[in-house]
Amino acid sequence: MAEFILKTNLPPPNGWEYTGEYRYVKSGEFYPSGSIAAQWKRSYQLAAPYPILRRKRWVPKPGEEYWYANNLGVRSTINMERWCDETNLEDGNCWRTEEQAIAYAKACRKLAVKMQDEVQDN
Repeated sequence: MAEFILKTNLPPPNGWEYTGEYRYVKSGEFYPSGSIAAQWKRSYQLAAPYPILRRKRWVPKPGEEYWYANNLGVRSTINMERWCDETNLEDGNCWRTEEQAIAYAKACRKLAVKMQDEVQDN
């Protein structure tokens, strides 16, 4: 039996973009709703796969400075479109400010500790 998937030409809300993924919408995510005057609403519970949105990421232009985090700490660099810049872009590890990169690094460390605890418990 073919599964119903909602396809829409509705533009995403300002600051959001389509991921290309279709799945059941989780609580709090946006989904398109309505027929003639379609609009975006927040999900609480849905029964069919919908297009999934994510916030648009800031992307440094070629020659523009950005901050990133790695195992050596937080650093700044210039987007020269090298393989390392492309890797940071693909991983979402490009930040306008040092403070954003530090917050990202802290979140990554916190997640790593949680994952280590879960793996050790199994």
